[in-house]
Amino acid sequence: NTLINGMVRRRDLDGALQIFQMMQDFGVKADVLTYNSLIDASAKCNDTARARKFIAEMAEAGIEPTTVSYNSIIFLYTNRRDMTNARKIIEEMEKNGVPQDQNTYNTLLSGYAKRGDVEGCYECFSEMLRRKLEPNTITFSCLMAGFVKRGDMEGALEAVAEMKSRQIPLDEVAYNTLIDGFAKVGDFDSATQTLKEMDASRFQPDTITYNSLITGFGKFGRIEDARSFFNEMGRRNVRRDTVSYNALISAYVRVGDIETSVKIVEEMKKKRVRVDATTYNPIIDAYAKKGLFEEVWKWLGHMNEAKFKPDSVTYTILID
Repeated sequence: NTLINGMVRRRDLDGALQIFQMMQDFGVKADVLTYNSLIDASAKCNDTARARKFIAEMAEAGIEPTTVSYNSIIFLYTNRRDMTNARKIIEEMEKNGVPQDQNTYNTLLSGYAKRGDVEGCYECFSEMLRRKLEPNTITFSCLMAGFVKRGDMEGALEAVAEMKSRQIPLDEVAYNTLIDGFAKVGDFDSATQTLKEMDASRFQPDTITYNSLITGFGKFGRIEDARSFFNEMGRRNVRRDTVSYNALISAYVRVGDIETSVKIVEEMKKKRVRVDATTYNPIIDAYAKKGLFEEVWKWLGHMNEAKFKPDSVTYTILID
């Protein structure tokens, strides 16, 4: 079971299955923990058929599936934004007398939030309370994410107020969700104020925090602020990843500064930061809009040298 868990953490379903086969070969009986780990591995690898097969095998072996077993399958469906089937698992749990827990509803809430389905989030939250399950920081972070997805920061702040009334503290995910939401709608005062509050808490801004700020400020042409946040990452030893650089490239392209965008790509290569199609597309788009097609073909060549195929965005740029 420990070995299988190790494979699950690595999302190595084949490795987990090999160890499971070894157990059977050596006559070691699988128990509920074995099956829960295998179901979890299948869910994390998006393998519905395999996850359902293990649930069936448990029943055949006389082992009752637990809340943990079903939560993994709910995670699988919500990860696909398939809320119909996720809900069917809740019905199956009720039919089989398996209780739902806090994690069951947090996983469902996460699925509704990914779709920006605030009504679904509220219905799920209400159901959670009816079942006398206490909401936690994850619950409210999911609610906030649903509002943010829809661009409704008033709703997100209502979730924060409810959270505070229950004396539930914000964590890094909650702070990052709020900062991302404010940055996306161009409410820069609230974004920077939330950043200060995060800084004053026990949670420090991370790569996700700064990427949201660079993307948001850059989108609205606030290039100096976007660059300032990028530089602040360096001063605070916060890791700059591909998204950080790509957001800055897009910001400079948006204000018509292609030259600086090109320099940032060179910096990425020098610092061995992974480039991707999103790195090249804004520059190709900028040159195409200026009618500089020699530069367009040159950058398509750079993209090819980096072993990246043009994606749907690249082709849309070329067609336009």
